[in-house]
Amino acid sequence: GAGGKTRGPDLSRLSAAGCGGLVGHEALPLVEFEQRKQAWLEQRMSGLTKRERKMCTGETRQYDFKLHIRNPLFRDEGEASRREKLLVESKDVARQRGDGAESYHDELIKTSQEESSSLEDLRTSRGRTGCSCQKLKNPTQLTIRRLREEARLRGIETDSNMSKKDLAALVREASEGESLCSRKTCECMRTGVACHGDVCGCCCEHDSHGHNKRINGTKRCGNPEGLYFFKPESVLHYRRRVLQEWKEGNSSSAKSKGPGGSGS
Repeated sequence: GAGGKTRGPDLSRLSAAGCGGLVGHEALPLVEFEQRKQAWLEQRMSGLTKRERKMCTGETRQYDFKLHIRNPLFRDEGEASRREKLLVESKDVARQRGDGAESYHDELIKTSQEESSSLEDLRTSRGRTGCSCQKLKNPTQLTIRRLREEARLRGIETDSNMSKKDLAALVREASEGESLCSRKTCECMRTGVACHGDVCGCCCEHDSHGHNKRINGTKRCGNPEGLYFFKPESVLHYRRRVLQEWKEGNSSSAKSKGPGGSGS
């Protein structure tokens, strides 16, 4: 410009480069812009450990790929750290104690903890899919109360004076050859969807490491909606057929256009 200054980049874009929050709109010389950017980067690096500082060069994110490692300067913050920053930066939720130290409303902290617990429950539930129907392997290991409940679910009348051994024998006899999925116990049946052979308890058994071991559940599953099995060979066959139809369609289209490529 006339004053010998070059209009530098918009400072508000620094947040996109990992250099802090929104600063504002300001025109300044390019050299000063780079100096401020470097100062922000060095400030962020000061919060890293000695080992982490050796792993980052102070460059902005667009040059991060040169390191061939994940730059700790731009790593994601944990959930607890993000929540703490939101509480500190929010003037509406902060209050001052008598000693001048900043704290937060008890109601807000309680709400935050409840939401965090709900999110954890949601993540856990999403890690488990399919129905939980399982075959009773050894009824003798169940408690008397559980044996009476299993007998009740199967419509078996029991006597209050019956021993655990007799109850276990009744439940074992009734459970032999029965379908695992019923409207009272099967989550898939209550939802109105078919069971899935790769994840549902009627078709899978869990090993000691929590992995699913697929078994033949055709005779064990009693879901009237059916039992779905993923068949990779069917998917591959369908894929080949679609690709072949696509190639034939392109070939016919090219021939119809003629040598000039403009069609007849």
